[in-house]
Amino acid sequence: MIGGSWVLVANGVSAVPVVAPPDHWIGAGGSMILESDKATGDACKHYIGMVAMLDVLIHIADEEAASDLDNLVLLPVSSIIGHCLEGLSLWTLNPDTSILDCMEVFSKGIHRALIPVDSHMKHVGVELTDASPGYRMLSQMDVLRDLKAHGTELKDIMSCTVRELGAINENVYCVTQHIKAIEAIKCMRIASLRSVPIIEASDVAGEDHKLTQWMMRKFAVEGSVGTVF
Repeated sequence: MIGGSWVLVANGVSAVPVVAPPDHWIGAGGSMILESDKATGDACKHYIGMVAMLDVLIHIADEEAASDLDNLVLLPVSSIIGHCLEGLSLWTLNPDTSILDCMEVFSKGIHRALIPVDSHMKHVGVELTDASPGYRMLSQMDVLRDLKAHGTELKDIMSCTVRELGAINENVYCVTQHIKAIEAIKCMRIASLRSVPIIEASDVAGEDHKLTQWMMRKFAVEGSVGTVF
């Protein structure tokens, strides 16, 4: 697990799909996303889930009382799939899927999807199987970069403010600068959040401080000093 984490950090990657030998695992959400051998067409890899850096941090936070941290971080990466709920589902999108349909999927909290190089999708009983000699990754950021690149064609929308688009979420969950990093990670897991602002709070009473450690606090965004993750 720890080796994979260093690879993610070194390459500025926030999440990667996890593959395993075919016929050994149940894919995330019951999916059957297979990578086939280019020469024979036989299945050689089975995509079983998604792991993000936050999964690694949550795993360490959950096991903070473990006496042997060295062995803890040497566990196989398959053991931490699902600490972030998104890792329990895998999405594939046809290469011909429209940008609008991609945005529809991503608007439901999905951050990334696999795109088959050459898709051979079929039904096996009630299960949908997708096999391809290779996959590419499409993320929310990729879509945003594409929209920015075509800004002149989308002038009316791109010139709108975020307020005019109704894109501002007024329910902001934050943590104070007093909270321990490991407790902030636990809070993020409880609230199913991938990042939170950090705010200054000079005097946090005992009970209030305890609450900030175990539950996300809702604050006004004024006075925020940073963001966790």
